[in-house]
Amino acid sequence: MSGVRFFVHTLGCKVNQYDGEALRTEFVPAPFVSSTIEPLDVHVINTCSVTAEADRKSRQLIRRVIRRNPEAFVVVAGCYATACPREAAAIPGVSCVLSNGSLAQQKAALVSALAERGYDLALLTDRQGGLVRLGERTRAFVKIGDGCDQYCSFCRIPFTRGRPRSRPPDEIVREVAGLVAHGYREIVLCAIKMGIYGRELGTDLVQLLRRLLDETGIERIRLSSLEANDVPRALIELLAGEPRLCPHLHLPLQSGSDRILALMQRPYARSEYDAVVQFAREIVPDFVATTDLMVGFPGETEADFAASLSALEELEFGKTHLFRYSAR
Repeated sequence: MSGVRFFVHTLGCKVNQYDGEALRTEFVPAPFVSSTIEPLDVHVINTCSVTAEADRKSRQLIRRVIRRNPEAFVVVAGCYATACPREAAAIPGVSCVLSNGSLAQQKAALVSALAERGYDLALLTDRQGGLVRLGERTRAFVKIGDGCDQYCSFCRIPFTRGRPRSRPPDEIVREVAGLVAHGYREIVLCAIKMGIYGRELGTDLVQLLRRLLDETGIERIRLSSLEANDVPRALIELLAGEPRLCPHLHLPLQSGSDRILALMQRPYARSEYDAVVQFAREIVPDFVATTDLMVGFPGETEADFAASLSALEELEFGKTHLFRYSAR
């Protein structure tokens, strides 16, 4: 990109991080190493909107970038931009708002907006399909799907990400093979609803994993977050029998109380969640489960809170991301 200094700031989940890096890859051939808010020409702020607190942090980062770079072209993208486009556009200093969409759509919209501002895009080449090297030197993240149809009562991601959509398995295999060829030894697969990968394509996550293990030469595969109700026995059995798969599942529990789970519109009971963890512990050597747990959900009683504490004690998670409910 001739004469234009470009940076992407990303908040939120691994899928959002992948999307931000994919957009950056379209414009900047070499990765940035700085994470500071420098005086650059173009800042893309890839926002999160999973909670009201995430919205607040997104607005805070937007204003901080604008304050430190008053002359910059500031782009607001991601889930907050999709959920609240008028609110985002009304922040003084915001130049452009990009809703979630395909990479090609986002790139075209950004190129158009930059061209209107007179930026020289003569050296911008078509990098569609290039490697997205998010992560460390030997570990990369690979997005396998997007969208969610779970509609938990505290979350609006289904409204900002749309219905579940899976990337074609051939495309994923090619991306992972390319990463291996560039020296990556480990990948982390990510999606909003990873457990239902391939549902609309006539395939599933287990089949995808088998192809990656058989066809790419990758040494290690990790899975990001899955819903407990989307974890089939076949996946746990594959974890048990394949040493190249990390013996770990991140399974958001959110509450140990069946009453609160129902109010949250979570599609499982505590006993069903426990059964998944216990089965994995029985057959997967050195298995570790991690989780997310929310406190302060509207209507939560001392008994509900005690049920969550009990879950933490009984299930012995390797790590728990504990957060407070934030009202919109």
